[in-house]
Amino acid sequence: MAAVKQKNIPDELVKHSRYSKLVVDSQFEAFFDSVTDLTSRICEAPVSLITFVNEETVWVQSQVGFPFVQMLHNKGRFCGIFPREADYFEISDTDADKIHESHAFYIRGEKAKFYAGAKIKLPLGELIGVLSVFDVTPRTLNPTQHDYLLGMAHIIEKSLVTKNFINRVI
Repeated sequence: MAAVKQKNIPDELVKHSRYSKLVVDSQFEAFFDSVTDLTSRICEAPVSLITFVNEETVWVQSQVGFPFVQMLHNKGRFCGIFPREADYFEISDTDADKIHESHAFYIRGEKAKFYAGAKIKLPLGELIGVLSVFDVTPRTLNPTQHDYLLGMAHIIEKSLVTKNFINRVI
């Protein structure tokens, strides 16, 4: 499962997101791709995404198993409905969940039935993205997979802080 490399961040995201400088011209693309690939493997999920979000837009930074899409509108997306107080959010069966049963996320023509995501936050707690996995089969992550998903999101957070520090020093 190879992650798809992203080239440029669209102007729409740059002008709409106050955090976009952390990701723009990222030399971390290979790093993000490795995290996405490992997350997909560890969670045994056909789709894994690193997305950065703002009020209007979802930017897909890295992806495994998802059609090549860079930007989506945030309305109705799983990463746009992330509970404010939680660092982790899981929907075991989207069809059995009355709030999310109408969500239309498809994987190779089949509706996604499972979603798990871990917040990507800045040091002061601002939500800027989500590391997520999807599957067409209803299920849950086991405790180890849950911990790894959260851990990988923390690694992304630390890489963004490091990148910001390096850019300020150099």
